[in-house]
Amino acid sequence: MAVKPQVVVPVLNELTSSHDDSLFSSKSFISIAAGVTLKTMESNLPSNTKSVIRVMPNTPCTVGESATAFALGTKSSITDKDLCEKLFLAVGKVKEVPEKLIDAVTGKKKI
Repeated sequence: MAVKPQVVVPVLNELTSSHDDSLFSSKSFISIAAGVTLKTMESNLPSNTKSVIRVMPNTPCTVGESATAFALGTKSSITDKDLCEKLFLAVGKVKEVPEKLIDAVTGKKKI
């Protein structure tokens, strides 16, 4: 999910209404929408969604020097964590943090 935070919920609603739930059961859902909590995303996706991960890279990712923080959702597994780390290691450093610390990275209020 890489949209403006204020349109995350409408986009999730459109995605879930236009796709069969089986699509979500096999996919990890990764969001870089600043300020949008795991709870907001998980509650607006089908209950069988495989995994939700909240990620906050910073702008140096465009030159491979990012410091990316991420938090795992309630259904995320070690495999999901490894995938997220692998994806974001391609643009810099990666660190898992408790979600309550993500806002310190983003500088945004929760939605």
